[in-house]
Amino acid sequence: MKKAILMIMLLCTTAYSQCDANGDNIINVLDIIEEVNCILEDCWDADITDTVTDIDGNIYETVQIGDQIWTTTNLKVTHYRNGDPIPTGLSNSSWSSTNSGAYAVYDNNESNADTYGYLYNWYAVDDSRNIAPEGWHVPTDDEWQTLIDHLGGSSVAGGKMKETGTSHWNSPNTGATN
Repeated sequence: MKKAILMIMLLCTTAYSQCDANGDNIINVLDIIEEVNCILEDCWDADITDTVTDIDGNIYETVQIGDQIWTTTNLKVTHYRNGDPIPTGLSNSSWSSTNSGAYAVYDNNESNADTYGYLYNWYAVDDSRNIAPEGWHVPTDDEWQTLIDHLGGSSVAGGKMKETGTSHWNSPNTGATN
């Protein structure tokens, strides 16, 4: 048993040597212990937990990753939480010069909304009327960092959040685990 644990620790030391797994800003043996616990508890796997519905009736599945709950798809709401419409249809020059909330669709092709959601400018995101469903909010930088850290750091987190295959990603899509 001691050899098996030592081998796991050696493998983890090699694989996660750049990972501050416990968030103490020091990379040491405590990070290895955190990684071993994560492997033993299978904490990398996320669990679909529930759904949330926006003001337009769009339903989003949610997933728990670590201690956080995220939607599994991008937002595609066209109204603020209070029912006011979010403007859309701006030209490129209007989009870049507006100082009010707006949304657009990828490649100006409405069929892309089902796959990619909508693209919102900062004014829509920061608007006090809120674009997120009731009880939800747009993630803060700190919340994104918590997610990245939980998934193993910035060098691997993106891949872990991408779906496998090449339907929506260029080949070879390495690191994708969905």
